Amino acid sequence: MAIKLSDIAKIAGVSKTTASRALSNPSRVSPKSRSLVQKAAKKLNYVSNGVAQALSNRKTKIIGAVVPSLENAIYAISMQGLEIELAKYGYTLLIASHGFNLSQEITAVTSLIGRGVDALTLVGVTHDPKTFSLIDRAGIPYVCSWNYRHKKSKHQMIGFDNQKAGEILVDHLVSLGHQKIAVISGVLKGNDRAKDRVIGIRRALNRHQLNLLDHFLIEKPYGFSGGGIGLSTLLKMKNPPTAIICGNDLLAIGAIAEAEKAGVKVPKDLSITGFDGMEISGLIKPALTTISIPMFQLGVNVANFLLAELGETTRSHPFELKFSLLIRDSTSNAPR
Repeated sequence: MAIKLSDIAKIAGVSKTTASRALSNPSRVSPKSRSLVQKAAKKLNYVSNGVAQALSNRKTKIIGAVVPSLENAIYAISMQGLEIELAKYGYTLLIASHGFNLSQEITAVTSLIGRGVDALTLVGVTHDPKTFSLIDRAGIPYVCSWNYRHKKSKHQMIGFDNQKAGEILVDHLVSLGHQKIAVISGVLKGNDRAKDRVIGIRRALNRHQLNLLDHFLIEKPYGFSGGGIGLSTLLKMKNPPTAIICGNDLLAIGAIAEAEKAGVKVPKDLSITGFDGMEISGLIKPALTTISIPMFQLGVNVANFLLAELGETTRSHPFELKFSLLIRDSTSNAPR
């Protein structure tokens, strides 16, 4: 149940107007009243929704989005789809990032709620319980994006099946004769999308009577340098892999660049795959085999869901989005 301003006023023993001023404009009330209100708010774990209060509980027509990073183009493209669709109904989008730090995400969510957002979208389903607690107390709709799991969850999800995508990459490489397959993943902690891709990879390998060896799973921050460092580590092993699945296109491109420096030919000596389907993945040489996901449409679907939750539209849309395997020049038959 959302904590109301009247609840704060009752515990503090002041009027609702005084409680509102103490939270939104503390200088306009006495130190004693301000202290009473602040103690009451802390006791009830109240998150001030300042803008919404000022508008007497009318909609602010602001939607909040919290993403792991603003450096990766995939989130920018998704946010563009979200923003364009929201604008059709007069809504403004506020974006915050947390740098893959779930503790920092709590701060971001608190800030957005404090600015009176009508709804929120988060990336993934793995979050600090305090994040969901904040949203529940604010009483606003939300949706988790970029992942979709078929098992039941109390959180609404809009995205794609990361586990299935991981399986499809393995099936492609095994069909080319690869048996020594490694993974350069993003950091798994706090990232359900990355974890699900590895789960899918392991499942497919087991189906083919193969295994993902512990030392063949490298975790690195998403980016070109992470891919380069990951590949360098794998090439130094006594029996290096013949194929590598990278957690995103940036890691894969970094790995390809490092392979060229090391004199390893892609795909003759080593096959490499990416994940995301960024435009640059088709422009590099060799062009990258990757999973293409509908980034822009993902944002549109998130907008439609939240708009429906807010009573603006009843438009239906799929919760699970389709993806596709783009087979390009970075994968070929396993070397003999």
